[in-house]
Amino acid sequence: MSAFKRLDKMVSNAVDRVNKERFRWIPMRDSADPNGRRRADLDRAMRDDLWGIFDYTSAEYGLELGVRKSYREANDLRAVSVGRKPVISIDRKYFPDPLLEPRQGDLIEMLNDDGTPQADLPQFEVMDNQRDGQSRMELRLVQRGQQA
Repeated sequence: MSAFKRLDKMVSNAVDRVNKERFRWIPMRDSADPNGRRRADLDRAMRDDLWGIFDYTSAEYGLELGVRKSYREANDLRAVSVGRKPVISIDRKYFPDPLLEPRQGDLIEMLNDDGTPQADLPQFEVMDNQRDGQSRMELRLVQRGQQA
């Protein structure tokens, strides 16, 4: 193992010790019907022993306003919408097999230290899984709607 990999692993472990939050990962798979609901993926086991660094920051999204009074004026780009950008960073040691890593559509549920779901956070769906090139992966999430 190279010195950089060893140092990256040490930093990743130190960051996790300070900032980690527990979460549950529920693997999902597409339905057999084109417009059917997703269902649990039995080939990949659900895990609630995972820890990661969760970030739920606000994000401003620009919207182009078509305000034109003369041909010389350009469209106006303003941040008229503010949303949330949930992201969780995970050490890849939890997923040694790349085929078992979280995929788009999988569910993430933030947990308290005792394993109960956090009441103030909704359930999230994985939109994208990006590796950082070293020892971590970043899951970009989207908040799920309320279940009826």
